[in-house]
Amino acid sequence: MPQLQAPVSRPQYLGSAGFWNRTLQYWRSELLAVASMAISARPIPLQESRAESR
Repeated sequence: MPQLQAPVSRPQYLGSAGFWNRTLQYWRSELLAVASMAISARPIPLQESRAESR
């Protein structure tokens, strides 16, 4: 059975490298997901034929 670790205070946890690593990985994945949806959802511009524009 694994041993339990001692409790960590909130300031210690917020200052830990593990917290920031997990937080930044989460936000990076969210940003990539939203950016890919925004790029794929933008309308494709229709080009006018030259005959119609005259």
